[in-house]
Amino acid sequence: MVIATTAMLAVLLPPVGVLSAAAVALVVLANGVRESLYVVVIALAAVWGLGEFIMQAGVVVGISAAILGLPMILLGGLQRWSQYLPWTIEAALLIALVVLGLQYIVIDDPVAFWSELLLPVMEEIAKGGAFEASGTTPDGVVAD
Repeated sequence: MVIATTAMLAVLLPPVGVLSAAAVALVVLANGVRESLYVVVIALAAVWGLGEFIMQAGVVVGISAAILGLPMILLGGLQRWSQYLPWTIEAALLIALVVLGLQYIVIDDPVAFWSELLLPVMEEIAKGGAFEASGTTPDGVVAD
């Protein structure tokens, strides 16, 4: 329930996603990987359904929750197995570096790719006046 609720809130308030990921890690540490997979799959189904019902964006909410939960199952399982935090932190760093490297291998120009995806979001945020309050512009945030 905590995982599903915080994953839903993470779409509207992204920092809350940390709580969802932390709850997944605690389930892994307490019950193991197999049981946590059951919990995460049930939570993903609930998040997907509620996201579709409440926000008409079940796919977005479901993928967001999966991106938060699945890496934590891997890292929580490693922590449970090794009981040595430096290995878990090194594994998280290695995963992040591999994903970053794959972006540069697969995508010709990652900066242009992400700029194209994030520019509409930045323009939407700019309409709300968030940039004026901080003294920046969307052009200064997303490189061309």
